[in-house]
Amino acid sequence: MLKIYWLVKYFKYYFKVFPCCKISILAMKIAIVHDYLITNGGAERCLRELLDVFPEADLYSLFCFKERFPDLHKRLTKTSFLDKIPFLKRRHDIFLPFYTLATESLRIENYDVVIASGWAWAKNITVHENTCCICYCHGILRFVYSERNDRLKNLPFFIQWPLRPYLEYIKQWDLQRTKGVTYFIANSSNTQQRLAAIYNRQSFVIPPPVDADFFRPLAGENKAGYYLVSARLVPYKKIDVVVEAFNKLQAPLKIAGDGIEAQRLKAMASDNIEFLGHIADQQVLRRLYCNCRALIFPQEEDWGISALEAQSCGRPVLAYARGGALESVIEGKTGHFFYQQTPEAIIAAIKEFEGMDFDSAAIRENALQYDREIFKAKIKAFVQEKYNEFKKARWL
Repeated sequence: MLKIYWLVKYFKYYFKVFPCCKISILAMKIAIVHDYLITNGGAERCLRELLDVFPEADLYSLFCFKERFPDLHKRLTKTSFLDKIPFLKRRHDIFLPFYTLATESLRIENYDVVIASGWAWAKNITVHENTCCICYCHGILRFVYSERNDRLKNLPFFIQWPLRPYLEYIKQWDLQRTKGVTYFIANSSNTQQRLAAIYNRQSFVIPPPVDADFFRPLAGENKAGYYLVSARLVPYKKIDVVVEAFNKLQAPLKIAGDGIEAQRLKAMASDNIEFLGHIADQQVLRRLYCNCRALIFPQEEDWGISALEAQSCGRPVLAYARGGALESVIEGKTGHFFYQQTPEAIIAAIKEFEGMDFDSAAIRENALQYDREIFKAKIKAFVQEKYNEFKKARWL
């Protein structure tokens, strides 16, 4: 083992001295930077796969909710000063004015490759000029670009007045600091188009992974007794539209997830709607997928991993026909689309869906092309290729 260690050290030195030569991932010093660790969503599942591909990588994040991520908390090399604020876990959103400063303070040095995983802050960290920075982009800052006016109009004027110029500042800050990214990976063609439109940057699409070995049809399950929503309960997810639709339908609906909209949604829901809260146990989530009639996917997502998890379990998806759903759901084969985010559109889609036939095996087959092993192979090959390309360009 000692000989292998010194052999790796030798080759690492050799390839640093002669950067025109190819260097393997084995010899790279890699850091992975994630926006923050709050809830276990699609981006966090993707992060775990990145850590599986690069087990020796150091992990950085602005802050981490230790109770929800005990394993990742142990892996963390460093967090920003935000992680030391005692009230952060109650209302992390009110500390938004400090996010840019926290990002700038988290300097990442002495690495060959930095992989920034996120939709907002990770790609804007400071790295050395000799470091290859690869951003796996889950999306764009919605509240700064596409949703700024919609979000501001729902706030009191005395909050809008200082927030409007600050959001413009974040936009200009983001545009400037994103120039430090060497290469972009987009999680979907939808995100790829946004990266081109906003940053004028080219990107390569590698969709997020689904754990098809785990999320699979289970023997004795598939009772199909209810519709399911699995999402964070935040405004842009449009769960309130689903609640309104099922208040009228009076069909059984289960909602898995938690968030700032939870109390409001519960107050407006009728008795046929059950709120399950945050599902920490993935086996429970798998059973929920396997036994649902269909997953309701009312939001516009840049990708949307829950739509693939449901399909991997052989269950169809009723999805809003925008964003990543157009890439992961096949009309009439793995799901059915609705074209407006209104209760009426969802009700009409459900009535149409009830008269349709779906093949569970064909639905799962669609999900298998996004299996985690395929994702890991693509990521590993991309990092290898682009790092060698980066070193060659700097050598020339």
